Parts: sequence; C-alpha cells; structure tokens
Amino acid sequence: MTEKLRPYLVHVIKPLIIGGLIYICFRSKTLRFFDWIDKIGFSHSVNKIRALVYPCKEVLPKWFINSLPDGLWVYSFTSFFLIIWKDQINEAKYWLLIPLLFGCLIEVAQAMKIFEGTYDPIDLFFGVFAFIISVNINKFKNEKKIKID
Repeated sequence: MTEKLRPYLVHVIKPLIIGGLIYICFRSKTLRFFDWIDKIGFSHSVNKIRALVYPCKEVLPKWFINSLPDGLWVYSFTSFFLIIWKDQINEAKYWLLIPLLFGCLIEVAQAMKIFEGTYDPIDLFFGVFAFIISVNINKFKNEKKIKID
C-alpha cells in the first residue's frame, strides 16, 4: 500500500467500516440503513452475521452500539478533510465545520422532532469528542511529522 493511501485507510475507511459493522450487527432493523442493505441484496448475509454475533449485544455497553458509530462517522469525515488539506488548514477550517455541525445538528433536529430518530446527548458528546480527537491527531502528525498510522 502506498504511503499516500495509508492515512485514508486508517483514519477514514477503517472508522467507517467499524461503524457500519456495529450497525449491521447490533442496531435495530427498522433503521433506513437496513432498507439500503435489502435493496442491494445483502439482507440474507446480514441476517447470518447478526445471528452469529447477536449474543454479544448483551455484554456491550449501549454507548458502543448507539453512539460510537456517530462518533466514528464524524471522526472519519473530519479526518478526510484534514488529510486532503494537511498543508492548507486555513482553507479547510470552514469545511471542517461540516462534519461537526452535521453530526450535532442531526441530534438537535431529532430533539426538536424535525428529523427522524431519537435524541441522545451521548451522541452529541461522541460527535464533538470525535471531531476534537481527529483534529488533534492530525495536527500532531503534521506538526511533529511523526508517523502514527
């Protein structure tokens, strides 16, 4: 794998895959995500995976199942912008607001019953925390030129 692709794999793709797997394995099948799975013809495979790992759901904390995927999405999206504009952070600062605000506004819209879903302040915390972690990891990597991928 080329060194240019490594940051995307580690900080963008892997978090999205982990969040997607949490959804596939443990989230309610009434979510729109499962309509998409059905439309692309993966329902049978997903049902097999869910049956295999479902017993683990009882021992996992609720924040892991319900809030971590949101945080991983914000982390991934923020990291994507930071990796693209690593040498031009001033130009990226407004773009960086997109994942932060989008993650937070969805929760606020859910609280106000404008957007479908259940408001959870823990989701809000995970979104803000993931944003801060992504910014700091990428800032540290760029300032110190230390490879931590």
